[in-house]
Amino acid sequence: MFGDKLIELRKSRGLSQEKVAEHLSVTRQTISNWETNQAMPTIDKAKDLSKLFKISLDELLENDISSIMMDRMSNVEKLASMLIKIIKGFGVVLIVLLILCILSIIFSYGSFRNANHKSVQSDKGEIVDIGGGLE
Repeated sequence: MFGDKLIELRKSRGLSQEKVAEHLSVTRQTISNWETNQAMPTIDKAKDLSKLFKISLDELLENDISSIMMDRMSNVEKLASMLIKIIKGFGVVLIVLLILCILSIIFSYGSFRNANHKSVQSDKGEIVDIGGGLE
């Protein structure tokens, strides 16, 4: 695996994780993560490693380039999945709000219509229909 190859190269050159990290402008923890296969370097950092150890990129990666690309694709897929979930959530909220607005308008119109059809008593004691609807 890539991590084993990196450890082998680093130790054969007598370099510490700190020294390699310094050459690549990354943290020692990053080198440790690469060596334990918890993370993979970016293509740019892999190129820098191949230059540092004076070997080809293909030699360094031992044809692991596909796993690096799959890692990157996996992260993109995770992000896309999260964005889709967020968009769906907003969609549901918007639909609920739209339904509530429509119901509110319907009930308000119904209340308004009922208020216009109520009869009221005039000053003379007569009942007057102030509604304009047909019965």
